Amino acid sequence: MHETTTAMTISIKELAGRLNMHPSNFTKLGKSASDTMGRDELLQFLDVRRVAKGAWKPEKAALAEEFWQELMGNTSAKHKPKEAPTKAAQGRTTTAAAINIRWFYLPAAAATVASINNMHLIFWHITSGEMFTSWVFTIVFAGSAFCFIASGSNWIPLQIVTWFTIAFEAFCNLTGVYYGMLGKTGVPTQFLGMVTDIFNSGTHYTAICLGLFMALIIASVQIVSFKSIINHAIYNRGKAPKPG
Repeated sequence: MHETTTAMTISIKELAGRLNMHPSNFTKLGKSASDTMGRDELLQFLDVRRVAKGAWKPEKAALAEEFWQELMGNTSAKHKPKEAPTKAAQGRTTTAAAINIRWFYLPAAAATVASINNMHLIFWHITSGEMFTSWVFTIVFAGSAFCFIASGSNWIPLQIVTWFTIAFEAFCNLTGVYYGMLGKTGVPTQFLGMVTDIFNSGTHYTAICLGLFMALIIASVQIVSFKSIINHAIYNRGKAPKPG
């Protein structure tokens, strides 16, 4: 231990050596290498330099922290220097704290409900008209993603299953919109006819583009809502006190 731990004063030259600084750095404080610094002034000087910020690097902040703890009597404690939060981190924290996450459940649920009819239509065709089986498949696919995300889990395999489910819902929405505009007979609806007249396009590819557009909108609402719910859950877990 340095002899300055219990001393009431320390020379600027010795302080500079402890903090790996050059004595000339203290000239802006009006002190030369031969001057001294009292204990209270020294504690104040070290306290503001325990934070790694700007030109004050983490290794120097660690030295200031160690010396400050030494003067305070915590010689056995090993402390890491405090790091000032970046502007980006502050922004993320403020955003996560300010979000009312309940509002994200509404669009997530609405987008899922909007997909149910199209999903059931696809499963009804897949199961050759089996009503009960097609509804079971629809409930499993429509409810799984919503329940997984509502749980707040950020387990990677679970998220992968969720994104695949959303992709399948998007495919069902694309197919459902296409089927609704052309139907069994292939005769375009009045709306599809107006769109083809506006863009001077064929009914087949116009119906596909409209279906794809609707599917992407619904999928985007789900993804944005689900990601916000996940991020909020992660933020809350970071705030929660650790057990023990």
